[in-house]
Amino acid sequence: MGEVYKINIAGCERELPICPLNEHMDIAGFVMFSDVEITERAAQALLAKCPEHAVIVPAGRQGIPLAYAMARIG
Repeated sequence: MGEVYKINIAGCERELPICPLNEHMDIAGFVMFSDVEITERAAQALLAKCPEHAVIVPAGRQGIPLAYAMARIG
């Protein structure tokens, strides 16, 4: 495997692949889809910090599983 970026999200350790954007910039690629452990733990961690609410609206389609988990747990 190539170069990776190590990250801890809500207690879950992951190694993200480094993806070049151009000759001057790289990013660490992260996709939450299908990572149930991170989705569940992130939902719990966000709910612990979130004020009382009636609606959760994700910013994009990748946020739908997280918003669903937050709604289900909360």
